[in-house]
Amino acid sequence: MDVKTDSVKVEGSIDELGDLCMDRESYIDMFKREAKFFILIIIFLMRKSIMMKL
Repeated sequence: MDVKTDSVKVEGSIDELGDLCMDRESYIDMFKREAKFFILIIIFLMRKSIMMKL
């Protein structure tokens, strides 16, 4: 996942997820959203930690 370019490199197959109703692009979009969310949480926690030390 490259957040700066909003791109994902898919390795392997998602065939194991075949019984679910989402298509490949939907999975990729979901992973992008989740990655961005976790990055924002990490940034928030780092800033909070820094502010608590002041």
